[in-house]
Amino acid sequence: MQVRRFARADGGVTVADVGGDAGDPGVLVIHGAGESRHAHARLARGLVRAGRFVVSVDLRGHGESDDARDGDYGLAAMLDDLRRIVEELDCPMAVVGQRLGGLLGVSLAARLGSDRIPALVALDASPCAGGDLLSDARHPLAAAKEGFADLAEAQRRLGGMRPSLAREALLRRVMRQRDDGRWQWRFDPRFITGPEERRVDLARDGQELSEDFAVLAVPSLFLRTEDRSLLDPAEAARLQAMNGLARTRDLVGQRGGPVDPDRLLAEVIGVLEAHMRRDPARPLSGAVDPLTLRQALGCFATGVTILTTTAKDGTPVGLTANSFCSVSLDPPLILFCIDRKVSTLPVFEEADSFAVNVLHIGQQDLSDQFVRKGIDRFAGTGWERWESLAPIVQDSMASIECEKHQVLDGGDHRIFIGRVREVLFDPSRDPLLFFQGKYRRVHVPH
Repeated sequence: MQVRRFARADGGVTVADVGGDAGDPGVLVIHGAGESRHAHARLARGLVRAGRFVVSVDLRGHGESDDARDGDYGLAAMLDDLRRIVEELDCPMAVVGQRLGGLLGVSLAARLGSDRIPALVALDASPCAGGDLLSDARHPLAAAKEGFADLAEAQRRLGGMRPSLAREALLRRVMRQRDDGRWQWRFDPRFITGPEERRVDLARDGQELSEDFAVLAVPSLFLRTEDRSLLDPAEAARLQAMNGLARTRDLVGQRGGPVDPDRLLAEVIGVLEAHMRRDPARPLSGAVDPLTLRQALGCFATGVTILTTTAKDGTPVGLTANSFCSVSLDPPLILFCIDRKVSTLPVFEEADSFAVNVLHIGQQDLSDQFVRKGIDRFAGTGWERWESLAPIVQDSMASIECEKHQVLDGGDHRIFIGRVREVLFDPSRDPLLFFQGKYRRVHVPH
């Protein structure tokens, strides 16, 4: 991501992180009240990796953007800043905004239309809910007006609300020291202390936001990701009844905790794929080089397994692999592949039995351990033997014990087909995934 500055009507500049190819579908990311673009840095990077051109802004008076020269933090002034960015970039931009950012996204999309803003994702925001963006005592901004004597005090008071804010390095990035020595969020205090007519006031601006939502002609997804959201279940039902293009979804984490970041990214990408698809790449045919083929095959998400067997001297042998699949249910056959360059390949070829251990999301370290060379891969690993004596990795999401059925040539790999003898599984776990050369996470509701 690179820093870019956009001119404003008041003579100041709006600072943004910009990443991705300008030829890809655009996404404008807008943070909430009193926050900065760093609040959604992970989301922004994930969208860039997903092939989007991302602009994540600091609203006026927030983060590194200039304070309002005239002290104006009203809805109209902030909308004008965002409109100028969209017009300067001169390409369609979906909007992803949280709380205040989501409300601004509603008005921006309603006023610029679907040609400029083809899709909207609003997090914890409702244009019709009213209320006060800063009223919740659990919100870290509740301590914004008086600030903190030092960073140690900020760590103590904020760490209980959001554990991530207990880190001094992060606090230095999202807070700043005032002239009187106290520390406050990195935003202009006038944003919350200035005259009511010069700042966002949901009690006053609610009617305008509701009118914008009523005429919104953009596919929109309103997500509830935290308990203090303005988007409670009743409000979600009301939004869907008011506008047929609006959808709502509740993503509040277990026990009211934060939503899994990967799940949030998946929801956002789902909207973008539905309404702002990338241009399809041209097919490659003929002599495809190994790197290109590996990258193409990496588009197929797989699980992660540890393959195990026992050497003739009784030594347990294992390695991490993701080339595993089902072959047949009757008879029960599975298949996996091992690279010819793997040093333990002869052990698997000589063995009469082996096991496939499917890993869950908490076993990424174990997956890495069974790739390393020159170590005892089973050291510190709980394992047992069943009837065939193939090592079974304990606590796996699933373990499948097999007898050798067939071994085939497969180019630079050997293909092993096993007949299943016994299985053990725990479907309540979330699987460990591998996609495009990296581990991935997915939450499966049960």
